[in-house]
Amino acid sequence: MPTERIREHAGQGATTVAAHRRRLRADQARQLADLLRQQVLTGGFPDGTLPHETAIGADYRTTRNTVRQALDLLRAEGLVERLPG
Repeated sequence: MPTERIREHAGQGATTVAAHRRRLRADQARQLADLLRQQVLTGGFPDGTLPHETAIGADYRTTRNTVRQALDLLRAEGLVERLPG
């Protein structure tokens, strides 16, 4: 019975927990992309190479998925090129 009420409530336009988390991660990714964009444009990475996703996540206290989304945003803008490894 509780799951039925949750489904009914969610069907009425309520935000689900998963949707809220995705939106929060997207907001965090945009904020991180803004910070990284600023560093890229001001020469914050002198050798032209950004740190590994794990290092960026540790530096900014965020998840790897958020870092990946941020880097994807920058890639779409043509500011960075992502290479495997």
